[in-house]
Amino acid sequence: MRFFATILSILLLNTIASAQNAGGITDLLKANVEGPVVVMDLVKFKPGGEEKYAIYDGLAEEKLKSLGGAVVFRGTARKVGTSKLNGTEDEVDHTSWDRVTFRKYPSMQAVMDMAGSSEYQGAFPNRSASVDASFVYAFSGEMPSFEGGPPAGNFPMPVLPPPPSADTVYMLNLLRFAGDAGRTQYFSKYGPATTPLISKRGGGPVYVLKGVGPVISDETIDRLILVRYPSTETFLEMIASDEYQATAHFRTDAIELGLLFPFSYAQPKE
Repeated sequence: MRFFATILSILLLNTIASAQNAGGITDLLKANVEGPVVVMDLVKFKPGGEEKYAIYDGLAEEKLKSLGGAVVFRGTARKVGTSKLNGTEDEVDHTSWDRVTFRKYPSMQAVMDMAGSSEYQGAFPNRSASVDASFVYAFSGEMPSFEGGPPAGNFPMPVLPPPPSADTVYMLNLLRFAGDAGRTQYFSKYGPATTPLISKRGGGPVYVLKGVGPVISDETIDRLILVRYPSTETFLEMIASDEYQATAHFRTDAIELGLLFPFSYAQPKE
């Protein structure tokens, strides 16, 4: 497991010596991220774990708000089915995870303040009792410019409003590029070719974030892209279309890893 994952996991479980804690916090902050951070939290529940997780989630959100943060998206697993991606039969993964939560923090320091707080430490046993597996990763809205790609900027990370229909599906893409050339190809060829296909079907990207580092994960993720479609049928129709299949190789050639998870919008807590 990568260094960030080891340090933060141990911090959350409160089982490491204070000297090691200090080193871990220092190294995480050396990621040198300016501005807000979104921590993506994918979880698979133990049998009957939803109730305990809801307790954890509520307590964590309360502390998050006190730090100036917010939950900007919650999603529940959505079945899509088998579809043709990249010209081959790939099954969209709707079984690995039950829930996704995007927690936005005003800074990386706020992430560390959350992890070390007594409130979070008190809430964490509810998570341990309810979660069978998790994939937690930190992302930034900072987008550097590069040849062939979009201009530099900061993604605003808004709180996502409820969709117009319960049929709406959110496709969570987690990508690792095949080096700089892969990143350039993805944004200069695949993105411009597929964005109009999504738009004319009433969908579009709602989050595009840069990977900062793992909290609980063995993977390295370069980009998170959350794309909204009016329905699963719309998504399946688009990727089966001739016009999409003609561009799919740009994605295949550009990435080393492509994870795709479908979710429905989960109403915010009252």
